[in-house]
Amino acid sequence: MNRFAQLSYGEVLYIFETTMPMEQLSTIFSPKTYWVDVTDKECEVGDVVTFDNEKGFVFTKKEDTKEQTPSLDERIAVLEDAVNTLMEGVTTTNG
Repeated sequence: MNRFAQLSYGEVLYIFETTMPMEQLSTIFSPKTYWVDVTDKECEVGDVVTFDNEKGFVFTKKEDTKEQTPSLDERIAVLEDAVNTLMEGVTTTNG
């Protein structure tokens, strides 16, 4: 079974598994679609793709950004502080 990845802007968009060779993919997908043979590589949809001159395409998992995103409670606290500041008539400037 052959395994092909559709790449776009440094990311795996789609993985297609088939018995047909890569040359025949244009018979069922747009000929403009960029495919890479990943039959012997570990990769999943959403992986980041880079290219190394010695290794070829290198697939890595996206960093989990959930911890970087403030929680709902943190966002509410910031908004409440901003509203309180505006209601008190206090303004801040960056200069």
